[in-house]
Formats: sequence, C-alpha cells, structure tokens
Amino acid sequence: MRFQQKEYNALSQLIYSSEFGYDSFQFSKKRGILSVTYSSGQCFQFHRKETTKLDSNKQWTKHVEFRIWVNNDALMLETWSELEINFTKWLSSLNSST
Repeated sequence: MRFQQKEYNALSQLIYSSEFGYDSFQFSKKRGILSVTYSSGQCFQFHRKETTKLDSNKQWTKHVEFRIWVNNDALMLETWSELEINFTKWLSSLNSST
C-alpha cells in the first residue's frame, strides 16, 4: 500500500485540530501498514486494500476497504470517512488517558 498525500493531509489536519502537538506523533510505514504512534507509545494503524469486484450488473468496479488496528483491536471499514471517525475517537482516547 502506498500512503497517499490526501490521506496524510487528512490525518495531519485531525492531529492539528486536536489539542496535541503534531510533533508528539510519528508516522511510519512497514509492510503496507501505516502506523501513527503517539509519544506515549499508543498506536493507530491502517491498511488500505483495493480490489476489483464483479457487481450485480456484471460490471467490474473498484472496491476499497480499510483495516485498522487500535489497541490491538482490528476493524474492517468500507470508507475513508469511517477511518477518520475512528482516528478522531483514538485521538480522544489519548486525551482521556493522559
């Protein structure tokens, strides 16, 4: 998976709009999984998978799904906006744990 600029911009904007400093986070990518790690060691990870599926009209359509890991819990998501919601929840949980 390639980390797209629009994804980086969206996650960065959510960090900037939180009460945490951007420098408290580290972005890294290993084996297709993007990790956003807070300075306390807590980590939010995601992987984007693009597939082509045959729909009910017998047309090939692109399908994108996201898999996220938060505190060792895995979730499958259908849209980027769901990922943003979960990332925001993760940021809020950092707030309550500090």
